[in-house]
Amino acid sequence: MSAPIIGGLPVRSRNFTGRHAVLARMEDALRIGSRASILPHTLHGMGGVGKTQVVVEYVYRHLDEYDIVWWIPAEQTATVLHSLGELAQRLGLPRSEDLQRDARTVLDALADEHLAWLLVYDNADDPAVLDQFIPSVGGHVLITSRNQDWASIGTAIEVDVLDRAESIELLHRRTRRNNGTNSFSAAEAGELAEKLGDLPLALEQAAAWLTATAMPVREYIELLDGRVDQLLSEGKPASYPLTVAAFVALAAERLRSDTPATAQLLELFAFLGSEPVAVSLLRSGQRPGLTEPLRSLLGELIPMNRAIRELNRYGLVKVDASQRIQVHGLIRRVMRDQMTPETSEATLRNVRLLLAAANPGDPDEIGDFARQAALGPHIEPADLINADDMHARQVVLDHIRYLFLIGDYENSRYLAQRTAQAWSADARLGPDDPLTLRAQARLAEARRALGDSSAAAELTIDIFNRMRDSPTLGPGHEFTLITGIQIGHDLRISGLYHEALRFDRESVERFVEVFGPRDQYTLRAMAGLATDHRLVGDFAEALRIDQEIADARADMGSAGWRTLVAQLQVARDLLDLGAYQDGLDLVERGLPTLQNTLAPRHGAVLAARCLRGVLLRKTGQSAAAFDSLRETSALTTQRFGPYHEYTLAAQVSLANALRQLGDVNVAGEQIGEAVDLYRSHYGTRHPLTLIAEVNEAVIYRAAGDPDQARAIDERCRGDLDLVLGPDHPVTLCAAAAVATDLALAGEHAAARQLSETAFDRFRMVMGGGHEARAGGEHPDVLRFRVNLAKDLGDTEPAARLMANSLDGLRRALGPFHPDVAAAERGARLEIDLEPPTT
Repeated sequence: MSAPIIGGLPVRSRNFTGRHAVLARMEDALRIGSRASILPHTLHGMGGVGKTQVVVEYVYRHLDEYDIVWWIPAEQTATVLHSLGELAQRLGLPRSEDLQRDARTVLDALADEHLAWLLVYDNADDPAVLDQFIPSVGGHVLITSRNQDWASIGTAIEVDVLDRAESIELLHRRTRRNNGTNSFSAAEAGELAEKLGDLPLALEQAAAWLTATAMPVREYIELLDGRVDQLLSEGKPASYPLTVAAFVALAAERLRSDTPATAQLLELFAFLGSEPVAVSLLRSGQRPGLTEPLRSLLGELIPMNRAIRELNRYGLVKVDASQRIQVHGLIRRVMRDQMTPETSEATLRNVRLLLAAANPGDPDEIGDFARQAALGPHIEPADLINADDMHARQVVLDHIRYLFLIGDYENSRYLAQRTAQAWSADARLGPDDPLTLRAQARLAEARRALGDSSAAAELTIDIFNRMRDSPTLGPGHEFTLITGIQIGHDLRISGLYHEALRFDRESVERFVEVFGPRDQYTLRAMAGLATDHRLVGDFAEALRIDQEIADARADMGSAGWRTLVAQLQVARDLLDLGAYQDGLDLVERGLPTLQNTLAPRHGAVLAARCLRGVLLRKTGQSAAAFDSLRETSALTTQRFGPYHEYTLAAQVSLANALRQLGDVNVAGEQIGEAVDLYRSHYGTRHPLTLIAEVNEAVIYRAAGDPDQARAIDERCRGDLDLVLGPDHPVTLCAAAAVATDLALAGEHAAARQLSETAFDRFRMVMGGGHEARAGGEHPDVLRFRVNLAKDLGDTEPAARLMANSLDGLRRALGPFHPDVAAAERGARLEIDLEPPTT
């Protein structure tokens, strides 16, 4: 068997002792367990009993039985998602910006995979939260937890303290001299074990202390006796093992006496999370206001390393090869409880200052996602939401945005909602403070991404109005303008394209005044304005703006993926202008890099993939277009759900491809489902709904049901005339469809009149040519001309018009394009529509 895929597995302890009964129970439970239906096997018990060490030992003993072994820190949902995402990458599965989606992908893959695998969720808390991350079939799951609720789920194995003989053996192994002899007798080891309650964590810490200090064991026992009495008199919670509390108190006292800076370094971890903390993060966070001598220690590399080694020697921390420090949760809680109010206040202030200074900044502009991920686990332990320091609160705002950008919309919404509620109720801030309003804007953003677009729009307009009317901010303030970008998006989602255009045009003027013409935020606002022009049918102006954005980002050396996204918007404009091959060439050049930079299922990547499929079809590559759109439609549905505009656009494009290939039955099923979803989620008169229905009518005609097609076309034409206007390209395409319906019904005079009117107006709206088409006419204009020639009947002008139109189509699309072949056969040409994105 080849070497297993292993991730996150801790180093095996050289001093592992005993636990024979627990290991035997684990082996029996996993051997009996069925791969067809998984119930987790949970090791539960109080903190410090060595649950994790037992599982590590079991895994190393049974590595050869598994193809995959993946160790997952499970105290926080974010770390579970991150670890499962890493497993997805190791297995070669598609990644996305949505970590929840990635987790589901890898769990589904494990359930289907014929491999022996083991997932270990270490230090899990709430069964209700973790349950979603346990595969239903296919392998083994081990869980460690202090939460007794796990005892009722699956197979529960309680891990208690060590037997006395095991405790003595552990102490002797950990303190053995180089010559192999023990520094104290078995009787003394037994007495110490009794004092420590046979708790593995306390035994390990005591052994580390004795080894580091060479203190006689009798002196250590006497110190413990005195300290236990003191701790008992202070009324510590019953859930704290007194031995560990005594150990922490002794260690802290010794450090404060001998090396105060090291003591202050250790105290930081009382208000940091359970995840390992990189030394570089602490050292990068120096700010005025830090307590001395901690501030000086962080500024000196050699003393800092010396302090870390000292903490490691005493068994207070774990330090990995990457210089990341981790403190056991039990020690952190005991340290917090033992601190005086003054020390606690000073330490918490230090932690907040360090985290604020380590914040890389706006994740949109700086994009240091690794540092953002490192800060995340410490936001709640340090209670940054309720910090006094504005910079500490900015860490929270930036992390909310970071979670949104990586696709963890649920946690982005959770943190934004908690933050907005806390700051609204905070007397120092209140509901109208700029920080509170920005947190609410982040909340609206996450809600929109999760599909709650109406609630997002309602919240956004309220925030925008309060910012605009605020004496602190006002209409020209940066925060107000940036929030306004969301207003334009909400108007577009609602189908109010002309309103969005008016709003965004005024906004861009203000952005130029406030930020400058080529600032990152100005370019983001301009992108919305370009989309507005595209949606109202002004494709040439959309191209001009999008090309300006792409050129500016390239000139500025902007982040590569942002430049690629801007270039892909240019490709979309080329599609609308009929320059199909030029648009396809641009997508083919940029898409591979975009996929490698972002993730295969990032929203921008999926939109680009859909655009590629559409352009393949428009250039006559029907089979390739179908294959591409089928895969993209499936991925988009998985990523966004059935109602998202990207999902429905991909489904409509797939239906168009199926119809062009002649599979009208499946095309009808696809388009019918899309129309129903558009109606229920967007409304019956939304432009996207009407566009989908025009395509549905095309498929009805192909299926031999012209009456149904005519009923749809006539209704849609009237609605589009009201919603988009009579001269919008989409409205004119609907008019051309009605002309086809009239011709099929034998109403040739009416068909001719409508074709002539629609053709003249469409040619005027679309223009005679575009430079990307080398002066040729828009292919849809040529399709209009072919149909008009049919409506003119068997006349000499009709023959000349048809010949000229066919020549133009051959030049624009190539001689083997399906529409060219159809026109040569004497058929009318369909002018189907591709849904725009907002």
